[in-house]
Order: sequence, then structure tokens, then C-alpha cells
Amino acid sequence: MKSWSIFFAIARNSRPSEDRARLYFDLILNSISEAAREVLLETMRPFKYEYQSDFVKGYVAQGRAEGRVAILTRQLTVRFGSLSDEVKARIASKSIEELDAIADRLLTAVTLEEALALQS
Repeated sequence: MKSWSIFFAIARNSRPSEDRARLYFDLILNSISEAAREVLLETMRPFKYEYQSDFVKGYVAQGRAEGRVAILTRQLTVRFGSLSDEVKARIASKSIEELDAIADRLLTAVTLEEALALQS
């Protein structure tokens, strides 16, 4: 029963801080058997675990897209100078595939327009 209350607490607080997430993880690890702990640690390794919930998959995908937008915006700013709000909004509206294509073009583009593929 103790473990379930921990899981419900996590579910209610959908975006815990890093410290709180570590606390939750520690509480869960200390609430389960040694065998269950080993399985959990094995299956939850970073970059190995695949989320099962569509809800979580959506948040993970959103986070990845936001991360790509942030780094790409920073790289474009360093390379071409300050970006207008319109350009930032246009970048933020792109799909992951489009963001990756911009990142590839950024390596050889001479102008911001070329990097963003605004030319015909």
C-alpha cells in the first residue's frame, strides 16, 4: 500500500523539480524488494527505457522539440546575429524533421535565409 501512495503522489505532481524527482525515485527504490529494485534499475536506464504511456511519450517528444528549438535558435543567433520574433516563432513551429534539416543547412549556409530555406 505504501508504494501505491508514492505513485499517486507522483502522478498528481506531473512536473516535479529535479530534487523532488530524486526524492520520489529514492522513496520508490526503498519501498520495493531487492529483486524488484534490480529490475527497475535495469529497465529504467537512461536511453534504454521506452515510455509506454502515450501521455508521457507526448511530453518527452515535446521536450525534445523544445530542446532542439532552443539550441538551434542559439546557434543561429551566434552565427547570424539577433533573430526577430517572427523568425523565432517560425523556428518554434517547425517539426523535428524540419528542425534537423535547418541544423544541417546551418553548417554550410552563408545567410540566415539560406539556413532557414526561405529562398526558392
